Amino acid sequence: MSETGDVTVAFVPRETVSQTLGCLDRLIALTPPPYHLIVVVAGYPAEIVDAIRGRVENVGGQLIVFAHYVTPNEARNAALAKTTSRYLAFVDHDVHVAENWLAPLVDCASQT
Repeated sequence: MSETGDVTVAFVPRETVSQTLGCLDRLIALTPPPYHLIVVVAGYPAEIVDAIRGRVENVGGQLIVFAHYVTPNEARNAALAKTTSRYLAFVDHDVHVAENWLAPLVDCASQT
């Protein structure tokens, strides 16, 4: 298994806000460190942004907040601009990751 310390996970918005907190909690729970987390939110209600901020701060991640809706590509580009790691994995806000999902991706990228 690869060392995942040189990877950033960018959690970026899609159309469905209702799944965001649950998917973020699952992502954090099933992604063992080390990795850097960047979460992008766009046009979300203040109470959801605050809840996300707390989760991101707890893991030492970074939060990028847009007051207005942005397209998924704009959100990805915002995360990319803040990334300094060798690898970057984009995860949409409505994705339910599986256990041990990140290490095989890093392994594959490093081998190819």
